[in-house]
Amino acid sequence: IFQFVKGSWATGERLSIPKYLKPHVTIEALGKGFVGILDDKLAKQEHVTAAQAGLKKVAAAIKANKHNIIVLDEILGAIHDQLITLDQVVTLLRKTPRKTDVILTGHYEIPKLIAMAEMVTEIKKIKHPYDKGILAKQGIDF
Repeated sequence: IFQFVKGSWATGERLSIPKYLKPHVTIEALGKGFVGILDDKLAKQEHVTAAQAGLKKVAAAIKANKHNIIVLDEILGAIHDQLITLDQVVTLLRKTPRKTDVILTGHYEIPKLIAMAEMVTEIKKIKHPYDKGILAKQGIDF
């Protein structure tokens, strides 16, 4: 699992995966954190640099041809925020071996990626505390 937006925050998945799923599942934060929201004080270029370096790590993992599944967590947001380009992701996907499933996650619908995909699912929020300004709660959200 490669996380494109989540940065230094201690997230539930980064705490639990190494503890319970290692060595079968690994997770790595490639980003510098959420872009332009919450506590982000970084210049956008720092986010771009991190995402571009992260994309190179993903390309190396794909080229190594050792994984059955690669999750690109929040990559749709990284495209939306112009940290990486759609063309870069399309090129990466086209170089992926057939035996490897790549899962793209994020909040944005990108028609070209939807057209390329074998499967597309949607998790739809009905109501969320963040809509009222309530931030993430320990034990629930992280």
